[in-house]
Amino acid sequence: MTETMQGSAKWIDSDNPSLYKKYDSRADKAQSTHLKLVKWNLRVTILSAVLLVYAFPTAYTRWVAVGSSFLLMISIFLFFVIRVKKFDRTWYEARAASETVKSLAWKYALGAKPYPFTLPAAEAGLKMIEDFNTLLTSKSSALLRGGAKSAGQEQITKTMQDMRQLSWRERMEVYIHGRLLEQQEWHANKSEFHEIQEDKWFLIVVFCYFLALCASISLAILPELPVKLTGIFTTTAGAVLSWGQLKRHQELAQSYALVSEQLGLVYTKRHAVETEEELSAWVETAEEVLANQNLKWVQSRLN
Repeated sequence: MTETMQGSAKWIDSDNPSLYKKYDSRADKAQSTHLKLVKWNLRVTILSAVLLVYAFPTAYTRWVAVGSSFLLMISIFLFFVIRVKKFDRTWYEARAASETVKSLAWKYALGAKPYPFTLPAAEAGLKMIEDFNTLLTSKSSALLRGGAKSAGQEQITKTMQDMRQLSWRERMEVYIHGRLLEQQEWHANKSEFHEIQEDKWFLIVVFCYFLALCASISLAILPELPVKLTGIFTTTAGAVLSWGQLKRHQELAQSYALVSEQLGLVYTKRHAVETEEELSAWVETAEEVLANQNLKWVQSRLN
């Protein structure tokens, strides 16, 4: 695991508060479950269309109908599970909560608002715990299953405490390399990834519709053909479109690119930081960029 070190301080994922680890674990599990259910639902839909491709002899018609009905029942069941269990909502809320916890942890470690060095250490720690408790209360549903087991009870980790003992310049260096540039690179890479995925799935949809058109023309010319592929190609194209709407590659590519550029602008302003108070304001600006992205991501998913 990559470590960020400046002087005697270092920050790795295990140094985040326990609450972050719980939310992060819950988000990962809910995301994995939701995407698996959606994938299988789309696969069953396509498989159901495959059964209707070939003009089976009359003797097999009944069995084809039974198979198609069975697959339809599976698809309905999967759709029901997706709608009732709402793993997607748990994924979004838990992910947003984990990022909020991480942001608060960085602010505490840096002595930025709302945990400035004007507050005694004990009071600043209690203030952060109160903020965690408020978040936990509002997002408690995200911890009900799968992520509620503790991965360690420390909310104010030793690394967070050690960082508060550093000079403001040292803390700033840790933040630049362990948070600001790391997040800028992450968002830039994610933007590129989603842009590539958007192009890839667009081409797949176009190709499926092209094949459906060819199959339709072939059937018009040779209506006696025993294989009717138009349905399977249009169904596959529809499934791909549904997957694209779930992943929202184009939207994420644009939003991640914007955040990366905004963080880059914050980074260029680092030379203007000359005091403890200016560091706090500078950190708050960077965290606000990340918080806004977090909020927009959740809202776009839930709406």
